[in-house]
Amino acid sequence: MNKMLLVAKYEYLYNLKRPAFLFAAFGTPIFFVIIMAVVTLASAGTEVDLATYGPVGYVDQADVLTTGQAHPDYPALFQSFESIESARTALDDEAIIAYIELPATYLSTGRVNLYTYQSSVPENLTAAIELFLLTNFTTGIELPFTLERLQEGVDIRVQTVDDGRTSTQGGLFVTLFLPVIFAFLLITASLTNSGFLMSGLVQERTNRVIEILVTSVTPLQLLAGKIIGLGLLGLTQVVILLGTTYLGLALGQSQNLEFLQGVNLPPALIALALIYFLVTFFFMAALLAGIGAVSSSEQESRQISGFLTIPFMIPYLFFITFITEPNGTVPTILSLIPFTAPMSVLIRVGLTDVPAWQIGLSLLILVLTTVFSVWAGSKMFRWGLLLYGKKFDLREVVRVIFGRARMETSTPQNITSQESV
Repeated sequence: MNKMLLVAKYEYLYNLKRPAFLFAAFGTPIFFVIIMAVVTLASAGTEVDLATYGPVGYVDQADVLTTGQAHPDYPALFQSFESIESARTALDDEAIIAYIELPATYLSTGRVNLYTYQSSVPENLTAAIELFLLTNFTTGIELPFTLERLQEGVDIRVQTVDDGRTSTQGGLFVTLFLPVIFAFLLITASLTNSGFLMSGLVQERTNRVIEILVTSVTPLQLLAGKIIGLGLLGLTQVVILLGTTYLGLALGQSQNLEFLQGVNLPPALIALALIYFLVTFFFMAALLAGIGAVSSSEQESRQISGFLTIPFMIPYLFFITFITEPNGTVPTILSLIPFTAPMSVLIRVGLTDVPAWQIGLSLLILVLTTVFSVWAGSKMFRWGLLLYGKKFDLREVVRVIFGRARMETSTPQNITSQESV
């Protein structure tokens, strides 16, 4: 047990410092935080103090601003001009910073033209223009609410009936895509860390370090220690991803970013994500450990493992189906296939209320498949641990898993020995 834990500790600390892990664990979250910070700063940067912004002219060719009411908060912000030419002259002379034109067709089109030499228009200026127009249009009319309430329009809250989740209309897009991105990151973390296990075994076999290790630990202790260490490494990455996601959502919602309002990660999604991550990791780690033990080179092992990892991305081919019918036939079937179940279930849980029996059956099938992969992977690992000079042979591997096979191993002294598995 102590030797197994020593192997686990070494694998955890060694891979924790690898650039590939650091980029996967910290690069993606940091990139996400930077994007959120840029969006927040850009949103804040579009706000200016209109009291000192400068006068804005307007030309009313539609003859709808006959009352000449000023903006309720900035009385000196808007100035009237008789013609486009006079407003343009004032803009060229820097007497005004911009001017708006209400064309003669304004009542039928609702279009307003804004002219300025600035590269961008402050967001609160456009809101001020809308309020200025509403102030003039509603003069003499008693409203049971404020103009700001009229200006803001209808606040639509989208609530799913089956699970009670609520999001704003602006946050609906993120609500739909966040589970997809979240599932992708978690499954990628599982595949990445199991890939570390495979590449590490190939390197140790190539450098013949494995021959020294098996003199001190048993093959089972070596394999179990590596899987435990890299599993903990993967959990570290998952915790970082979860923390970054919550931080990003909290930051965006505190800054009142419309597309993040009402967006959240359901607790059921978090719990299932951790369960599926662990099961998927053990599933792939055992298989990739066996592949790493029987592959003659790292290139060969990556080619073989590539065929096993591709099916995990199949749910993305049916992305529209998952969005429109998350409990439909195709998503349900994909939730029961071991290779596609993790991604499919996590996406569905993030979008709707998935029947409990489907989640239970999906996990049962995946766990049984994982048990088989651990059994098969351990036999491949023991058989191919000291196997050199032979290329991957699928028929031989099948015989090793389901029957008895004999192997030839070459020791550093080039002495040939045979062992029955």
